[in-house]
Amino acid sequence: MSLDGDVFVVEWEHGAAVLKQCVPCRKKAEGVFAVPATYANAYRLASRVPYASWDDDAKEAAAALHDAAVHRAARVNAVDGLSPAQETGVAWLLSGSGLLADQMGSGKTVQACVALRERSGPVAVVCPNSVVDHWVEHIEKWTGREARAITSAIAPYERPASLRGAVDTDMAVVVPWSQVAGLAKQAAYGHTKLPEQEAGQLPLSETDWDVLIVDEAHRAKNPSAAQTRAVWSIQATTVWALTGTPVSESPLDWWSMLRLIDPRSWPSRTRYANEYCTQTPMFWGGSQWMFGPALPELRQLTDWLMLRRTMDEVIGRHIVKDRTVRKVHLPPKHRKLYDDLRENLLLELQGDVLTLPNALAAATRLQQMAAAHLESDGDGNYRMCMPSPKCEMLAAIVDELGDEQLVVMSSSKQLLHLASAKIAAAGYTTAEVSGDVTGDARTGEIAAFQSGERQIMFATTGAGGEGIDLSAASRMVMLQRPYSLVQSAQAEDRVRRWTQEKGAVEIIDVVTADTVDERIRVALQAKSTTASQITGAEVLQLL
Repeated sequence: MSLDGDVFVVEWEHGAAVLKQCVPCRKKAEGVFAVPATYANAYRLASRVPYASWDDDAKEAAAALHDAAVHRAARVNAVDGLSPAQETGVAWLLSGSGLLADQMGSGKTVQACVALRERSGPVAVVCPNSVVDHWVEHIEKWTGREARAITSAIAPYERPASLRGAVDTDMAVVVPWSQVAGLAKQAAYGHTKLPEQEAGQLPLSETDWDVLIVDEAHRAKNPSAAQTRAVWSIQATTVWALTGTPVSESPLDWWSMLRLIDPRSWPSRTRYANEYCTQTPMFWGGSQWMFGPALPELRQLTDWLMLRRTMDEVIGRHIVKDRTVRKVHLPPKHRKLYDDLRENLLLELQGDVLTLPNALAAATRLQQMAAAHLESDGDGNYRMCMPSPKCEMLAAIVDELGDEQLVVMSSSKQLLHLASAKIAAAGYTTAEVSGDVTGDARTGEIAAFQSGERQIMFATTGAGGEGIDLSAASRMVMLQRPYSLVQSAQAEDRVRRWTQEKGAVEIIDVVTADTVDERIRVALQAKSTTASQITGAEVLQLL
């Protein structure tokens, strides 16, 4: 065994088959392999083969790989101020394609940008709209390379030329999820027949990228969605997928991650489902996917493709997440209206009248009524209005905190605006991140909050739940949780991040007693348990 620059030469006759499957390597001769000298190789090998079953050669090779990686990571990151675990994450990324699934707030963007310094070819980043500027700034800061954002600020007919110009001048390209379908052809899926305009070459899919970074990669979970198929069509030597929530609603989400990272090994969703999942009947006649008895085999095959650490492991210190539930109660008249609506919906369901779309609309209506009074416009449309027991509880919480900063999250924009108006009327300074606040205005709202200029940040879980840093506050009020596990978990970690200076954060759930709020918490916990079968730890611990 010998170390030749960044390549470790391993003579490993007995474990040759295992070595070839588990680490990126090139065969030099019979029983001799050239392996990139990174800690990730040893990590991935250990994930695939129980250490107790290794022979002496395997253990010696893994130890040497680890030693080589320590020196390499020290050389790459000596002046960056990264934690040892973040240095390991950089080395892991440099070993090949994979999913960096560190817990939200652990600095995945920084790790990816530092790793990019070791790559010299074209780079494309696909990320949420809210963090496009964040990616541009970090790429330029950590790599010294210019980056160009291809956003809606550029006229549609100018975007292809702008993207090609960036590639020609060795600039990294950052594309928001909302634009990717218009800049890349749509990859085929199943029996989908591509229209001519989708099958044609577009700038993202005509370039041979060195690295493709897919931030918040869980957004590519729906194989029928145009943006998912667009990302699939982007050809890259290495794909780095970043998300703290790789499995959100179903075991099929995990196949979507595998298809993104390693499409040659995981081309068929149907085959994956048949081998590793089972279907369970549901109350309303549908079915849901669950992991099947072959889950251990699936873990053995795929664990080496994912690096997952808790935020505490990554940053080297423990930030406690305390949880508090503040229960509110509906006034008698409001309670009667809520109970009547729930009974009517149950009667419709038992009579097989309620279709799935109507069921979702009904659940939303119940959630609205659990939060505030509803007013009808006479055409079947309703809007939330005062009085709202949740807004009253929020006002009490804000009064308790005095001058302390606070983040308020809600899945409902109507409820968010009700609450924001009430708090602003009491004399508090507020900021907002929602679908109504975009571009530079959103960046300005976040900056005003982080600098302390605004005391209370109001954000929807859809617009403010991903990619942004709100760590100026150590407390968050979840005024209304979404049904989505991803949005719920991502939202919480806007305050619990590696930039958080306090040793603890508090998540305060405002829950209306004996309503759908309680059912949502139970459902989210069940989804978290399913996700933990892949990630190894609960994404949320609500109950």
